[in-house]
Amino acid sequence: MTLPHHLAAGPYQSYTYGYPHKTAYRPLTSPLSLKDVWEGENKSSLFLYLHIPFCEMRCGFCNLFTTVGAPQSLEQAYLDALERQARVVREALGEVGVARLALGGGTPTYLEPDALERVFDLLAREFGARPAQLPTSVETSPATATPERLRVLAQRGSAA
Repeated sequence: MTLPHHLAAGPYQSYTYGYPHKTAYRPLTSPLSLKDVWEGENKSSLFLYLHIPFCEMRCGFCNLFTTVGAPQSLEQAYLDALERQARVVREALGEVGVARLALGGGTPTYLEPDALERVFDLLAREFGARPAQLPTSVETSPATATPERLRVLAQRGSAA
């Protein structure tokens, strides 16, 4: 089978993906205030996506920002930065309502159970997001879906 020219010429032949590829991002010419960007937007039913960029292996189809086999110190540093960023975003947006929630990456269940608890605490504290009350998805892998991690998901309402 011969691919159409527009597919054969690109770097990702027969590749469909919903997110912009990481090469699509560019530096902004002038900084924009997050508060100004969101001013006047309806923030009552947001879809909150939290990126956890850790995996046990790199999948061939993945083009997201992820790292394989990260040491626990990097995970902790990332979660520290994520908490700081969440506070800044929450302050800039003001009052928000979360209608849907997704934890992806990466593989959020790569995190140890206590780190997963920390993520759910962050979501509740900064955004009032509680998976038991929202349509929620969590990317996982059979290799990281341990009983302890699945118990955290079930207790927090993000698994049946």
